[in-house]
Amino acid sequence: MKGMHWMSILGLALITLGGIFSFFGTQLSDKKGQEELTNKIQEKNNKIENINDKNTKLIEQNSDLITTTNEVSKSNKALISQSNDLLSKIENYQLEVDKKNKLIKELEEKVNKVSKGIVNYIHWNGVHRIMKAGEIITLHNTVHNNAFIKMTELSKADKFKELIKLCNEFIPNNDEWQTPYIIKALALLNLNQVTNKAEVLNLLDYASEKSRDDIDYGLEIMNILLSLNEKERLMKILKYFSLNDIESIQDNSLRNRLLELKKA
Repeated sequence: MKGMHWMSILGLALITLGGIFSFFGTQLSDKKGQEELTNKIQEKNNKIENINDKNTKLIEQNSDLITTTNEVSKSNKALISQSNDLLSKIENYQLEVDKKNKLIKELEEKVNKVSKGIVNYIHWNGVHRIMKAGEIITLHNTVHNNAFIKMTELSKADKFKELIKLCNEFIPNNDEWQTPYIIKALALLNLNQVTNKAEVLNLLDYASEKSRDDIDYGLEIMNILLSLNEKERLMKILKYFSLNDIESIQDNSLRNRLLELKKA
């Protein structure tokens, strides 16, 4: 019995020691596992920090890139605007060159005619005056004179649409007779002054440029410009005429108004 008692005690001690060893073993295992887990978490945190650092750098680079892109965009807009301005200036310059070349050609043709002793002038009313070798020939029954008579009849009858149609037949390629341009302008004004004013001014500008110092055409054009209160355009034409030219005008009202502007 005594031997069994000691065996029981020994067994109990062994069980107790086993429990203690098991406890410490578990603790050691848990501590090791905890350390490994902590190390892994630290590694993940380090990776996350590295990623965050890289993301921060990328964000800064993107911000710089966006700023640079905006600056480039502004520069491109400025360049496009400058290019458009330059193209517009080139286009305007080309138009001026074309006008001057056309005027030079017309002057050369006139000089060529004069050198041959031939001058063919078409009056406001379509009458031709031809000077050849010192002799002056006046022709009344011409295509232009007959057209002028028809234009006058249509104007008096207030048939302005028919009048415009007739003027259009003589306008293309007709730089020596400006009457159709001026009469068409009058017809357009009679139809509708507000909506047709821009076209009227274009017609008068062209006619005044071609007729220059011809008092017959100039009076008709200036009379219309006075009615439209286009003083700036009127003054450009008025400079081509002397006081004597103005004083010879038979219409008292028109003469006095033009004299007042000429002397101003």
